[in-house]
Amino acid sequence: MNLHHHHRYEITKWFFLLVSALVLYLFWQITKPFAIALLTAGVAAIVLVPVHKKLGKWIKNEKISALLLVFLTFAVVVVPLFFIAILMVQQATDIIQASLSENGWLRTFDVSEHTLFLSLPSFVQERILAIDIAGLGTGVAEWIFQNVGVLFQSTARVLFNTFLFFISLYYFLVDRERIYDQALELSPLKDRLDASIVKRITTTVRGVVFGALI
Repeated sequence: MNLHHHHRYEITKWFFLLVSALVLYLFWQITKPFAIALLTAGVAAIVLVPVHKKLGKWIKNEKISALLLVFLTFAVVVVPLFFIAILMVQQATDIIQASLSENGWLRTFDVSEHTLFLSLPSFVQERILAIDIAGLGTGVAEWIFQNVGVLFQSTARVLFNTFLFFISLYYFLVDRERIYDQALELSPLKDRLDASIVKRITTTVRGVVFGALI
């Protein structure tokens, strides 16, 4: 009877282990496209927790202080990058258009007058002159100009990941104590050892981020 009960227990245990592994695998397949955004939000939350605690001394509502910190992070990080990206695109467009114009440098470029070209052996000069450098440069510039849209075809995904990052950052800041308690309950180690490990990870993450910024 005991042997039968033990055999049944082993079957049940392995069944739930396999089901748990399958669920974890499916969960990973679902979250894999957003793993970078979630991981980055977690790192940002670890770094910003001290700031959130200081805000909490003035703003007693934890959710409002977390929301304010998320908006400040957005204003400090995303807004400048957005304007820089716009300026870069405008500069690149102006350069390409200027290069393709009638008086652009691609159309007026004459390699035969260059000092470096004149110092080359005659057979090398003949080979270079056989190449339509201006036409080649014009073709490359036209291809880049015509395919600018392709370079930005992942804009929707970038915007979604950015939105997911800030939403995750908000909930990581608000629910960090609950996440911490759940992690301690799920861990097979002693709570004191878990707390020590979490503290070391937090210190390391903050040190790496601040070191990279400095």
